[in-house]
Amino acid sequence: MNFYYFIAALIVLFGGILVFARYRKDRPLELLSFFVAVSMIRPVTDSHLAWVVELCFISLTASFKMSTARDNKWYLTFLVLAFISFLYSSSPTRGIPGFVMYCFPIFYYALTTTAIKKNADVDRLFQQISKSTWLLLLLAIASLRNNYLVFSYFGMGICTIPVYLFVKTRKKRYIIHFLICLLPALLLVKRTPLLGIAAAIMVFSILIYKRKALIPSILAIALGVVLVISIPSFRGKIFMDPRISSIHDITSSNLSHVNMNGRLDFWRIALEKYFLKAPVIGSGIGTVKAFLQSDLNTYKETFSLMHNDWLLVLCEQGLVGLLSLLLFMISILKKSIHYAADRYPKGLRLISAACAGSVASTMIHMFFENCMNSFIFSIAFVFYAILNTCVSSYQSSINHPTP
Repeated sequence: MNFYYFIAALIVLFGGILVFARYRKDRPLELLSFFVAVSMIRPVTDSHLAWVVELCFISLTASFKMSTARDNKWYLTFLVLAFISFLYSSSPTRGIPGFVMYCFPIFYYALTTTAIKKNADVDRLFQQISKSTWLLLLLAIASLRNNYLVFSYFGMGICTIPVYLFVKTRKKRYIIHFLICLLPALLLVKRTPLLGIAAAIMVFSILIYKRKALIPSILAIALGVVLVISIPSFRGKIFMDPRISSIHDITSSNLSHVNMNGRLDFWRIALEKYFLKAPVIGSGIGTVKAFLQSDLNTYKETFSLMHNDWLLVLCEQGLVGLLSLLLFMISILKKSIHYAADRYPKGLRLISAACAGSVASTMIHMFFENCMNSFIFSIAFVFYAILNTCVSSYQSSINHPTP
């Protein structure tokens, strides 16, 4: 498997070099669109070496401004608290990779603010990313026999992009691009991305169409429930299975066959073992991860990861860490909802709705998977950076109108 990670890093390196060789003026935008698109390849997303290569390119390209710190003050507070928790962590070395991944989205925020200078840049970036969904389709088909090539969660991160483009242009090809976002999750029977995509589109629709979107949203939820109940593979994963009564019944199960009651049992163990002993400051970054991957975890075969970022933060950084992260997410949603109001220009409203949908999808993803260890978490920062850039551009046009 390490061989595939190495090849993935080479793909990122080669693509980054091509961008640097071919583009000058638009280099940040091309680099950003390339990194977002290539993250649909699962070995790229899973390769720590590929992440390091991306960080190097971003560091050479992005402008780290004071606005980056101002816009992300709550998230930077979260990072500071995570860093302080190294002092009392029982396994600080295990916390280093996690801390680096926590820092990763800030680099993407800086790259996005460097790449997006005007509204036309947003459309260009979104069009390039939307076109890349055809590669997502090919990867999904190729992964039917081996669930490894496609990052099946990728669609939930970008699903609001083709919706944004369709609402703005009314071009039907973007409907196809959106449907492709769904296919990997459907073909590989993945619950979380389908739930995340549904949440993202529902939030987008309600912010843009207001009460007109309520009835279609309710009907969509009802249809989703019917589909879940009618498809055995989904039904068995999501609902409580009476044949699995406790955590002890799933020690030899593959994670794909574990439904919610097995996860809830394991999460209770984590809460009792780590959160309840230090509820305010947590047990320290790396402590829980060290336990999960050690022989002390008798359920390691099934639960080598927490599969719940909110719970992991709560256990390792306590209530203060969780609160700072939650306030950051809420601040983005609040700003997105504010600028999605009818009194603002259509373009800004669409960007706001797309950002809110992405963040809502990410927050849901964090309840059921290791989102902060994946590229999905960084994509939310890309949307947030675009929103802030568009808001600044709008405010500048109001304060200094063109004669």
